[in-house]
Amino acid sequence: MSGPVLRPADIDLIAGFEGFRSFIYDDKFPNRPYEGGAVVGTLTIGYGDTAPSILERFQNGISEPEARVLLADRADQFAREVLSWLTRTPTPNQLGALTSLAYNIGTSEAGFGGSTVRNRFNAGDLAGAAEAFLMWHRGNEAGELLSRRKLEVEYFLSTDNNESPNRSNRPKETPEMMIISFAGRAFLLSGGVVAPIDNPGQIDQLKAAGVPEVQGDHAWAAAFRQNAGVNA
Repeated sequence: MSGPVLRPADIDLIAGFEGFRSFIYDDKFPNRPYEGGAVVGTLTIGYGDTAPSILERFQNGISEPEARVLLADRADQFAREVLSWLTRTPTPNQLGALTSLAYNIGTSEAGFGGSTVRNRFNAGDLAGAAEAFLMWHRGNEAGELLSRRKLEVEYFLSTDNNESPNRSNRPKETPEMMIISFAGRAFLLSGGVVAPIDNPGQIDQLKAAGVPEVQGDHAWAAAFRQNAGVNA
């Protein structure tokens, strides 16, 4: 399977649970920027990214659109692993919910791979699979984890409509980042700077992360033609 597996709505779902932070932090103290010294938990940035290469690359901070692209790529990897455990084809909403669960509990046999959710889904027991989501709340009956499971169940059972329960994480009406297509070329607008996109795969990745695309006759695109150095 080539191209993104998940849709922007699926990324919205996971992003809403993970939460965004523009700075590096120790995940045991998530609201405080890490300023050096001993690490109690795990150093993290953006939407829960812990990769050393990412931490080094964004040591001075990361923007929400940048973090969202990273999240979309990482979540897509999880979705592919989820699919490898399934013997039935899920609907888009089912896959989004299953991936959100796996993103939280892991895809190994100790997590999603050996879960009752997976076993019941493969057996065609969708109601039972939905109920089994609630087994994964680690005894936190009233906390955020149980709330997450209930939203995942809602998403799992809902009709596919490209909408996530985590609506607050959709791209803003006037986005900080966008793809501008005109004159037969594509450009990325980020932070007021326009740069050409030469790799078609990057366009697919950005779209999967919810970055909007506008055409050259759009007012937003026209405003940046001169900066991009293209006459169209």
